[in-house]
Amino acid sequence: MIKDIIYISSVNWDGRTQRMQHLALNLSSYFRILYVNPRPISIDIFRKYLLKRNVEGELKLGSRLEKINNNLFVFTPFLNIPFMSVACSNRSMDYLNSLMIARQIQFAVSRLNMKNTLLWLTSPTQIGLINRMDKTSLCYDCLDNFPYFFRGSTRQKVERCEEYLIRHADIILATTKGLEEKCNRINKETYYVPNAVDNVMFDPTKRGECPLDIKHINHPMIGFIGFIGHWIDLDLIKYVAKMRPKWSIVLVGGSDLDLHNLKNCKNILILGERNHDQLPNYLKAFDLCMIPFKINELTDQVNPVKLYEYCSMGKPTVATDTQELRKYPLICKVSRTYEEFIDNIGDILKDDDKEKARIRMDFAKDNSWAQRALIIKKAILKIA
Repeated sequence: MIKDIIYISSVNWDGRTQRMQHLALNLSSYFRILYVNPRPISIDIFRKYLLKRNVEGELKLGSRLEKINNNLFVFTPFLNIPFMSVACSNRSMDYLNSLMIARQIQFAVSRLNMKNTLLWLTSPTQIGLINRMDKTSLCYDCLDNFPYFFRGSTRQKVERCEEYLIRHADIILATTKGLEEKCNRINKETYYVPNAVDNVMFDPTKRGECPLDIKHINHPMIGFIGFIGHWIDLDLIKYVAKMRPKWSIVLVGGSDLDLHNLKNCKNILILGERNHDQLPNYLKAFDLCMIPFKINELTDQVNPVKLYEYCSMGKPTVATDTQELRKYPLICKVSRTYEEFIDNIGDILKDDDKEKARIRMDFAKDNSWAQRALIIKKAILKIA
């Protein structure tokens, strides 16, 4: 029987709170979890994660194993070999890095006396660990249409990596129906487990002060919360701001893009990253929320965590017309064109009401991370 999970994450434990941290925390009610941070990519990041409290609670150099609760531990590996190419694209580097990482993880596994382990992977680029880890079973959490983060020959290599992972996994979790269908064609042990929300944190009944940086912003306030990456349609955001200068657009989240064109718009406020526990207060102040994705093979298979968080706070959502978001007509208005995006915002601002807000909040209550963890627990016990 599976007792312990080696959870190879793509997100640092104390980075932006996403599906991986939520599931690990909730699954720790049923299993012991070793949550493995991604390999640090710079000396500064390495120092940040190196100075941690160890299992005994001591803070000292070299403490790479941190206790979160009695069943959840976070481990930070050392730096990988410098100048590493994208995983799956350089076999020699991938082999050496996987070997180094696997040995470090096995050290943590031995220290925690973990047995009957499930190796949990969150990316096809982690397949080098499969044959280098002592494990009982293998899980692949298919979060996105991952190959479409890449182009050309690299995409083809990642596709082969993912197919290998799907074929050899004992259990596969898919965040969208499209990803479920893709995985199920190769491996029938595929479960549909979309994203969810932390209902305790995103509770609209809790009193919270309006953040000072938006306290004096004009309404209506159209908000976005999340990372602003290449999948976000910046031209759409700028178009909305230009066509509706009396609307305030507030963007909360980090970015790796040049946002210069947006900063030139007087009615766009770019706040950058905020602590996760502050987000409900921002959402509470918004009149409406948006998901301005570009339309492509990647975004078509994204089940946004932000949609559940918006709904939990009772907020209406306008989004671009992705394949996944079309499935939620009662809680999200999708838009095929820039003009329709603006029209949908205008319509909601005119006729949204408490009953519609209640429908959204009820949807969020039925989609908690605790419920997702229970589904996954049952699936894991079937293969044990």
